[in-house]
Amino acid sequence: MIDDIDGRKSFAYNQLDYITDEQGNVIVDFIGRHENYTQDAQVLFQHLGLEQIQLPHVWPSKHNHYSQHYTEKTAQLVAERFAKDIAFFGYQFEKN
Repeated sequence: MIDDIDGRKSFAYNQLDYITDEQGNVIVDFIGRHENYTQDAQVLFQHLGLEQIQLPHVWPSKHNHYSQHYTEKTAQLVAERFAKDIAFFGYQFEKN
């Protein structure tokens, strides 16, 4: 069972650890994605019967594509460590 009540250890867990039970079954009705934040928020608002509002993008950052921050070795380490999440959510390392 997860003992990360305050999120301070979140780097040590896969995201699936927060949304699955002990048998690995997904226990949430909806999984939003950061890359679809605006659209997924609207789905959530609708599901909850809330007013559809446009969420502001506050303090946008400008930075290089994430892949430029990885060497082949660090990309492999991340791929191995978070293989469960990467497979479940259908992610893959992109080259830019």
